[in-house]
Amino acid sequence: MAVQLYLIPLGKVKEMTGAKTDEQAAVQSRAIEHMIEAYTGLTLFKKDIANERITLPYGLQKVIRPECLPVNSVEEIRYGDGQVYSGSVKCGTYGVELGRMEGIKPQISALEISYNAGLYDDFADTPAILQFAAEKLLYWFFVASEGITGFQSEHLGEYSYAKGNLVRGIPQEIASILDSVRLV
Repeated sequence: MAVQLYLIPLGKVKEMTGAKTDEQAAVQSRAIEHMIEAYTGLTLFKKDIANERITLPYGLQKVIRPECLPVNSVEEIRYGDGQVYSGSVKCGTYGVELGRMEGIKPQISALEISYNAGLYDDFADTPAILQFAAEKLLYWFFVASEGITGFQSEHLGEYSYAKGNLVRGIPQEIASILDSVRLV
């Protein structure tokens, strides 16, 4: 059986949005996945990232924060000059902690890291409440007949304003569902 790496099954996406092809449904499902990842700051499905470039602040560095979190394992850390980091690493929700006492020396300004990050192996591993929130977000973003809701607006002559009822780009009621889910 093939592993499904979509937060919402493509058949369900097609049913909800009227998408005609698997490709269109996949784009819609991925859009929702990315919105949830941006909201939570976590990568949902495990994936390998190769040679991600990270610019380091000046000074000793003990913790590296890659783009995708949580980090499950690190394959390699390579300095800008090609030298490979040889110390131990501790992977976690917020980054990679370097095991050497001195960390990365101040003169090193950039590195590349290859690693595996993400929470779930496939759709079956994701919590039902997360799938529910994703379906509500899919409906809000692609199906709601009045378009993207969550905004209130008024106008008087030349003056107008719009006020969003959104939390970091997601409707408040869906954000409260996501806030109630403990992902790590």
